Amino acid sequence: AAAMVTAALVLAVGALVGSLALLRATGRLRHPGSHLRLAGWSLSFVLTAVPVMVVSLLPGHHPDQLVDPAGLERWLDHLDPDTAAVPEWALP
Repeated sequence: AAAMVTAALVLAVGALVGSLALLRATGRLRHPGSHLRLAGWSLSFVLTAVPVMVVSLLPGHHPDQLVDPAGLERWLDHLDPDTAAVPEWALP
């Protein structure tokens, strides 16, 4: 559990620093709408990831019990094995 919390904190700090750098580079650092959108996306990610993380901590949990995220199958159908990339036209 401690490793999961540490990993989540490192990811959060890195995402925050990167997001602020991009907002500054694009001149949107002082636009409240940008921060609201970013907060909404962050909340959406947290509400999706935290339940999965909690379930994975339960005794008897096995990774095979997790369900693939929606859209993964479509993404894998378009994945080019030579370049390990998805063409732009196939992105959601």
